[in-house]
This record gives sequence, structure tokens and C-alpha cells, in this order.
Amino acid sequence: MNNRKWSGSKKGAIELSVNMLVVIIISLIVLAGGITLLYKFLAGAEGLKADLDSQTEEQIQRMLLQDGKIVALPINKAILPRGEQKTFGLGVMNIGKTETFNVFISPSSPGYFPTTGSPQDNPQTNSWVLFDDSAFSLEQQESHNVAILISVPTDAENGIYLFDVSVRKGAGLAYGGVQKIQIDVK
Repeated sequence: MNNRKWSGSKKGAIELSVNMLVVIIISLIVLAGGITLLYKFLAGAEGLKADLDSQTEEQIQRMLLQDGKIVALPINKAILPRGEQKTFGLGVMNIGKTETFNVFISPSSPGYFPTTGSPQDNPQTNSWVLFDDSAFSLEQQESHNVAILISVPTDAENGIYLFDVSVRKGAGLAYGGVQKIQIDVK
């Protein structure tokens, strides 16, 4: 009689082990499917970002080459909710001899127009802007693109914020006109 008890419990243990293996296999299949979907979504988002970047670069090149501009900021306005960000593209075309250039971005003055009230100076918006501020050298008829990331903090006030974008040659001489970036925070 003792043998029967052991025999039944062994059968139950084997069934439990088989059930556990089935659950583990199904879990691994679901996990692999989830990872595959995640990679597909990420690849799609990167492809979209690359398309937007290539569109911006095409607009910059068109403005520099066809329109004859030496400094081009084709998309300069955006409506951004708090906590969101946008990348703008600035193009610089050297029409003279080989030269070194720098890009400078600062809040306009006045640079903040609240939804109600009068215009005022920017409330500490320097930290909103991220770009490569290192100097770059251009040969004659060579161009260079600079990505400018504007990131609106979550505690920003509603209103319109303006930034001045300027390019200067090696000796500090202004090159092209001052470009404006307008951010409408909602």
C-alpha cells in the first residue's frame, strides 16, 4: 500500500513538472514576440526620424544653393507642449575663402510673450537649447548643417518664446542675418 502512495505522488510530480515546462515555454514565446514587436516599433520610429532629418537637410540645401542664402533656417517655428522637444536645422554656406565659423544662440530681447500681459525678457531659457557650439571650418562653396534641439521644461509658462540664432566668422564678424526660432508653449 505504501508503494501505491509513492507511485501516485511520482505521477503527480511528473505532471507538475511537465505543466511547469509548458508554462515556461509559452512565457518565452510571448517574451520573444514582445521583444520582436518592440524592435519593429523602434526601427519604424528611427526610419521616420531619418526621413524628417533628410527632409530638413534637403530644405536647407535648397535654401543655400537655389535661393542663394548663406545662412538658412528653413523651419523656425514650433508649437510644443511642456516637456516636449523639437530639433531645428541650421545651414551655413561659405561663399568666401576658407573660414572658421561659430553658431551662437541666445534668447531674444524681449523674448517672452505671455498669453496675457506684456512682453518680457526670457525667464532662464538658456538651458532649453542644446547644439554643437564648437567652431567649424568651411572651404569656399562648402556648407555645414547644425542641429539645434529646443527642449521645453515641464514647468514652462504658456506663451511665445523667441531665440536669436547668429553665425559669426572667425574674427567675430557677423555672417548672414540673425535668424529667429519661435516656440509657442501650450
